[in-house]
Amino acid sequence: MFLFKENIYFMADPMQIETYILRSKRSVNAIIKTLEWIRLRDRRVSDFQEKVTKIIQYIRSIDKKISEPPSFTKGETLPEFTSDDQMFINLVKTFVFTPKNSQSGLEAHLSAILKPLKLYERDFDRECAIQFLKEIGIWAPWENLAVYEETTKLSGHGISKEADKDQEEIINLATNLLDSQPFDTSKNVTSTPASSILIKTEEFLGENDFYPHDICEDIRHDFGDLPVYTIDDPTAHELDDGISIERVNNSSGTESVWVHIHVADPSTYIHPGHKLAKVAHSRVQTVYFPERNYSMLPSYLSKKMFSLGVDGKTRGNYVITFSLRIGDDASLLEYKIRPSIIRNIKILYYDDVDKFLSWDSFSKFKKEIDFVYKQIHYHPHKISLPNNEYKPLPLSGQQDLKDLQKIANIHLKNRGQKGSFNLSLTQGNAALSPFPLYKTQPDTQYPIIFTGLPTIQVNLDKFNYSPARMMVAEFMIMAGRVASIFCSERKIPIIFRTQPKNDEVLSILSNIDEDIKVVPITTMLKIRSLVQPTKTTVEPGPHFSMGITEGYSKVTSPLRRYSDLVVHWQIKASLLNGRLPFSKDELVNNIPYITYFEKEIRRSQTKSNKFWILNLIDRLKANGNLPEITGTIIEEFDKGDRTALIREFGIQGKVIKSTGQIGDIINLKVIDIIPNKSNIILEPVNN
Repeated sequence: MFLFKENIYFMADPMQIETYILRSKRSVNAIIKTLEWIRLRDRRVSDFQEKVTKIIQYIRSIDKKISEPPSFTKGETLPEFTSDDQMFINLVKTFVFTPKNSQSGLEAHLSAILKPLKLYERDFDRECAIQFLKEIGIWAPWENLAVYEETTKLSGHGISKEADKDQEEIINLATNLLDSQPFDTSKNVTSTPASSILIKTEEFLGENDFYPHDICEDIRHDFGDLPVYTIDDPTAHELDDGISIERVNNSSGTESVWVHIHVADPSTYIHPGHKLAKVAHSRVQTVYFPERNYSMLPSYLSKKMFSLGVDGKTRGNYVITFSLRIGDDASLLEYKIRPSIIRNIKILYYDDVDKFLSWDSFSKFKKEIDFVYKQIHYHPHKISLPNNEYKPLPLSGQQDLKDLQKIANIHLKNRGQKGSFNLSLTQGNAALSPFPLYKTQPDTQYPIIFTGLPTIQVNLDKFNYSPARMMVAEFMIMAGRVASIFCSERKIPIIFRTQPKNDEVLSILSNIDEDIKVVPITTMLKIRSLVQPTKTTVEPGPHFSMGITEGYSKVTSPLRRYSDLVVHWQIKASLLNGRLPFSKDELVNNIPYITYFEKEIRRSQTKSNKFWILNLIDRLKANGNLPEITGTIIEEFDKGDRTALIREFGIQGKVIKSTGQIGDIINLKVIDIIPNKSNIILEPVNN
């Protein structure tokens, strides 16, 4: 109760029940000082009121040019913000980001400042405070408040001085690496001798020093002209994986077919003690928002040095390759893991590859596929895709991918028999233009005058209804299996993802006959309470909902996920017969930190995506261009309230006055939208 009352010093943790966050001494002193000014009706208060009144009246009067792209100018003809003014502004920000049950004292004091201005008809609350900060030119009219959350500590927003300093340092380090001479890849290595040992250069390297040479050069396999197919969206910011098929004639006259999953290898240059590695650890993974990305590693370093396809023909790309042969029953016949070089990279796009792959497994989903593919909503105009660099594959390349799809389908079907399933609820994905969007500066001397609006476009996720997407995902899962088996057999500590088996769920899933087990909502609700959460651990084990029995680890995204990079370092050290960079105890101690931030980032990404989708719905509704919308009921509550998935936009909303049952699809109309609260209220159209 003391903590609840003393909300100047503490605030409730919005993520954890009965947990409080201690404000910094600097923040507390600033709050106390500003509240004292308000209580004493200090001259600073009236000066601030006079300034913001002039600013708000001016900004309300100008042409917002909402049909044009966003732009901004510094309002140098408007009143200047002094350091005292910044104290009041920061107090309003503090109020916005303080959970409701800790706001009481702040709300009363801020209301005493703003209510006399008579600029807002509503009572002072969080939404009013947000509007105020936008109307005095501190935040953009379209500001996504998720970027300011202290749990994720995103750089460039004044939330964390340490994060901002790290960003500056790693940009300088990335520039140094790009300016250096790349390693020589002209040496062809076609075997993997076991006699190589780890040159322990990291013992003599500082945190700002990169490896002076490729420590794996004696064991790095050169794939030469073997085609490597990278398949992604045209908007992908870096390409971190590719697949190959290799047909090997055996001495017996038979043919063995190997699949190779090639993964970008930043550990070629970055050692575990490097500053880039430490920052990657603190960030845990890249954060993807519709308006901009916050990269784990410097984005232009990934694009210019590590991404597959960069100088592929002239210099080759360093990768770690996970290779395997599977039987007709999806059993793992053979596997290898090798540092390697790839030189013949074919950059392809999902939708183009879909045109020549088989759709036989999707024949029962034609109605759903037609619905998903025709959903595209935007305002004020459609976003143009980057130039399509896809070059039609020769028939031999198309045949490679068709053969790879057959192998992927064998593996997928086998996983389905062991518990793997996908949900039928299709999610919406928001995209913005321009990208990245202008980043509001944390401190500004003058108000910023914003005009125009960013373009928002929403499509539905095609993952469940795209042969190319499902094929690529399947091979990434295979790579995770191979890494898990390799490390388990050699007792190499890594981070595994596990989930115990559930026979009752397996029985329910056995009634779904399709190779691709897409679970309808009614079935999902039956199994949701039965399936235990995924566990992050250093002990290998089954992952039931993925249909994997022997163990699984994420390894295919080292450019954007720190735990993947850790696995690469561990595997390389083992291949070189060297000392492992991370002990089992070190990884155990790291797991709580990694899992916490993975959860927070996932929540923040979901929240940001929904924020922009709700903004689009709000715009379309205001313009009278909102299409007819339908919802699938997924939860029932008392008094006629329901939760529904809005099918056209792929987000959930609250439905009032409904008698619909779970699984029903009903026509809906929008009653209210509050993007900053991730809220949308709907009701059936017949009410």
